[in-house]
Amino acid sequence: NASLLQDDIIDNSETRRGYKTCHMLYGVKPTIFASNYILSKSSKAILNRGIPQLNEIYSSIIYDLTYGEYQQTINRSNEYSTNKEDIKKLLQTYIIKTYFKTASLISSSFRAVGLIYELSDENQYKLFKLGLHLGQLFQLVDDIFDVEGSSSQLKKPAFKDLSEGVINSHILFELQGQNGNEMIELINRKFQGKED
Repeated sequence: NASLLQDDIIDNSETRRGYKTCHMLYGVKPTIFASNYILSKSSKAILNRGIPQLNEIYSSIIYDLTYGEYQQTINRSNEYSTNKEDIKKLLQTYIIKTYFKTASLISSSFRAVGLIYELSDENQYKLFKLGLHLGQLFQLVDDIFDVEGSSSQLKKPAFKDLSEGVINSHILFELQGQNGNEMIELINRKFQGKED
């Protein structure tokens, strides 16, 4: 929840799932304070469990979320092509960013549950891998919805990522299709044309 509060500020989102975002209701500063409060209360609750490895997992999740958001901000390519090698590199960057922004939270949380229930290292790893795949799948489906869904279905603005220059997996796959060059034109104008 703390990361979503901050994500809405970073993305300048006015709504989340059909409701006004916290920073739109209360302002940016109170929302950041609320996010920090959630993080500190979570940290204390984890510390009180008395399992040192949980603290490591928690701090890794916070790092990964921050790093993923940073990577998304700085790794926006200004040059796209229909060349398979270029697309492969963009997809690799996308998968790494997706791990840090989404899959890390789910995979590490799954592992933490295994740790709490004192499962073997092997079973903790299996839980981690399950969370990893679910996190990546979640992001892929979210990407498709962003492109193919309507704002009323999504309860958030459709095409928001694209209009801000965040190119998702759906678009990267489209670059490989028949309309790859046309897709590059749309990307370059950030999907701002009337019919884009």
